[in-house]
Amino acid sequence: MITWFNRWPETQARIARWALLLGWITLIALLLKPGLGPAYLSLICEQSTICRPGIGNDLFWNVGLPLVILAVVLSHELWRRICPLSFVSQLFRALGWQRTVLNRAGKPQVAAISESSWLARHHIQLQWSLLIAGLSLRLLIANSNGPILALLFAAALLAALISGWAYGGKTFCQYLCPFAPAQNILSGPRSLFSSQAHLGGSKTPQSMCRTVGAQGQEISTCVACAKPCFDIDAERTYWQSLSGQRGMAWAWYSCPGLILAFFLLIQSYAPAGASGHGIDYLRSNLFTYDGRLAAMAWQSLLPADWPQLPRILAVPALLSAGGLVSERLFHQIEQLQRRRLKAATPELARERAIHRTRLLATFTAINTYFFFKGNLFDSGGALKSLELQLLIVAISSVWLHRSWGRDRVLYERESTSTSLRRRLAKLGAELQPLLAGRQLDDLSPGEVFVLANALPAQETSQRRSIYLDVLRDLLSQGRLDRTASLKTLADLRSSLGLDDADHQSALEILTSEDPRLTSLSPEDLASLNFCRNAAAQEIEDLLILSGSTVLHLDRLDAHGRERLNRIHMESGLDEASWAQLLNDFGPGSQFRERQLNQRVQTVGQALARRQSLADLSQRLPLAAPLVLSHDRQIARFLPDLVALIHSGLTATGEQGPDEACLAMLRGLSPNVLAFLASEDATTTAINTWLDGEVLSPSKVSPLPEAEGTLEGLWLDSDPNVALWALMVLRQLDADRAQRLTQAARSGLLASGTLTAFLQGEELASRAILTAIADQPLIQRLEPSALLALHRLCSLRQWRQGDPLERPGGGVLILLAGRCAQRQSLIPGSSPKTLAEHGPGSIVGLADYFGDRSGWAQAKPVASAEGCTALMFSRNGFNELLDVSPVFEQSLIRELAISCESLQRTLETERQQHQHQRLRRRGSEG
Repeated sequence: MITWFNRWPETQARIARWALLLGWITLIALLLKPGLGPAYLSLICEQSTICRPGIGNDLFWNVGLPLVILAVVLSHELWRRICPLSFVSQLFRALGWQRTVLNRAGKPQVAAISESSWLARHHIQLQWSLLIAGLSLRLLIANSNGPILALLFAAALLAALISGWAYGGKTFCQYLCPFAPAQNILSGPRSLFSSQAHLGGSKTPQSMCRTVGAQGQEISTCVACAKPCFDIDAERTYWQSLSGQRGMAWAWYSCPGLILAFFLLIQSYAPAGASGHGIDYLRSNLFTYDGRLAAMAWQSLLPADWPQLPRILAVPALLSAGGLVSERLFHQIEQLQRRRLKAATPELARERAIHRTRLLATFTAINTYFFFKGNLFDSGGALKSLELQLLIVAISSVWLHRSWGRDRVLYERESTSTSLRRRLAKLGAELQPLLAGRQLDDLSPGEVFVLANALPAQETSQRRSIYLDVLRDLLSQGRLDRTASLKTLADLRSSLGLDDADHQSALEILTSEDPRLTSLSPEDLASLNFCRNAAAQEIEDLLILSGSTVLHLDRLDAHGRERLNRIHMESGLDEASWAQLLNDFGPGSQFRERQLNQRVQTVGQALARRQSLADLSQRLPLAAPLVLSHDRQIARFLPDLVALIHSGLTATGEQGPDEACLAMLRGLSPNVLAFLASEDATTTAINTWLDGEVLSPSKVSPLPEAEGTLEGLWLDSDPNVALWALMVLRQLDADRAQRLTQAARSGLLASGTLTAFLQGEELASRAILTAIADQPLIQRLEPSALLALHRLCSLRQWRQGDPLERPGGGVLILLAGRCAQRQSLIPGSSPKTLAEHGPGSIVGLADYFGDRSGWAQAKPVASAEGCTALMFSRNGFNELLDVSPVFEQSLIRELAISCESLQRTLETERQQHQHQRLRRRGSEG
């Protein structure tokens, strides 16, 4: 059944909509002229004299409305696709006769409800008020009055038709229909048989607006009339309405009380003595035919001894009071759950409390309605009241059980798994050994994350590429808030073996592709994505009709140009988005070239910032570690850039990139390749294209201001980089640095936790950092390594002649003074100086690498001026190498030079010793 709901063809849905619309018109006719239908008299009316003849009201109140409510509980998307009012609201769109207004560019565009308008901000209150007014009208006059009921139905059709002409999309359904908030309440996070849009890859999910293309394919006609849209992803709308949607909380919690008050007021109309004759006024549906209501509107609801309170005043007042009492009751239930729920954060506990209270309110509302409603058909029908109630309890209980354990975090994780699944599918054969015969689509969201974690060891660039694609997918669809993305995707980064810096780099790449990521909200991005996709599908359909695969604007006939203009007008896309869309379908699409240019521009900007800091480090050595941080950042950009260059070369058959790319690659710092040690494909491609040319940082102009670059680093995702940038900024502009720290304390730029971390790390590292501020070592370590030195080593001083004791396998890095290593390499010979070490030298490398020879065990002794050094244990030095690839590479070079020097020393010693032996033998002979 679920599969059928999800894949119901639009052509069949159209037939159902036409049938329901004709049924609605027939119902209006039956209400106006009861004699048009077959002779009908309810069995209950044979025992009562208050009945008004007619079948129309019986069909609507006792059959149609309960079935619609049950349909929404089972599958909201089924009803939303076939609702006759929704169908009528789309007629002017199908005819192309909608009202247009001029956009900012002065071109016509279908009018839409503005987000800042009163209707957009208060539509829930309006719709819920209309619902209460409708219930009041039914109780007062419209229940069995055919002409009045027909007038209301005709007014609803006319309102849907006019709103569909005046505004694009499902404006009537989203902003005016009184039943729309009730559909949200009855569905909850998802109906029993509804599809889960965030887990599927359909271009037209759930009840999204759609049409049929030239080849029978379904084409989206979404114009983003609501953000988010209940028809596209009901669960996303649900989670976003938990807080921030004006009026929804009151409507949700008031619903059970409103239903209960409604049925109790119905019971108040029961004629005296009805129960004595065995007639249940409510459950027998006698109320449906009661013709006394209009005459009783001015009668007092209260007994004769009480003050006079006309029903025309009492009914709406008591309905509202019932809703108010219900809202207060469920609000207290929410507060009770919030106190008892134990969650990771108070915000999560609050959200779960609201979610579960809303589920309880919906469960209560559904069962209250069907408990009082009784039979769907007349009392002699096949489906008895008790059987119906048991069926409804079973359905609602299953619905409650399925939804109780869900939360926003689970929804977001499932959304992420969908994007990750699509990206992993591109790996193809690489996944087969891990799937054990299963298909990727068969895996649960949790299994997709496990699969990402279990992938064979692969280059970091591929994992970053997977992460980049997932992040792009989630942001462009509006499923992820950019500011919260770092926290939301923590599990994905952990599965892929990435860190926060990789996330920051991915954001910078995506921002360079589309700057709107930083200026638009997730809802606006989602709307832009839906509108663009809908327009793209319609352009594809236009190309199919024209028998072409490329959009040539100058070759379109009059009909084609008219349809293209209509697509633009209905889509609501701005001129830049429309031009980009046309370019994607035009001859020689420049999409890959645009991506490549954006990547080159991003790397160029990073190179300019690096050079600005490199120039600053010439006069302020404290800035040198930030140069390395930029080298690491540039290294993170390169794999994606190199992949784009390589794909372009493959497509065109060329051997190497153009001169602009080559010049940029030549201008990289050699340290960048040190950070690309695990990126074999990237480094191989760069070396091949440059063919052995030496990398050398190029001069870029104009350079950004150093102070501005440092201030930008204060927002870096790595708090170590932020702290180091702040320390450097204090040396340049103390006032600006002070403003940053004050902003951090106030929570404007960084959280209190980050501020405390920065202050703690700075205090702990101050002594060691002061000692190495002017040392070459500071140019080979990044801020994270430098700020961790207080944990990895200790600062020691020795006087003349003192042996430089160090732990086994430990290492010394000399900061000041000198020391010498003396030992006899040849038995019987006098001790000789093996090596002398000055500032910047590293002592103990041979011992660290496991060499237990006499050379390694020769203890260094402080020279005349003494010496100062950083003393590392084996584990501390090992950790330093793990986080400092540039330092590690320079260390390997120094060790190679030392080994070469040692080899020459040993060779000289052996030659001298052999010469002495020959001389002694000659003298003895």
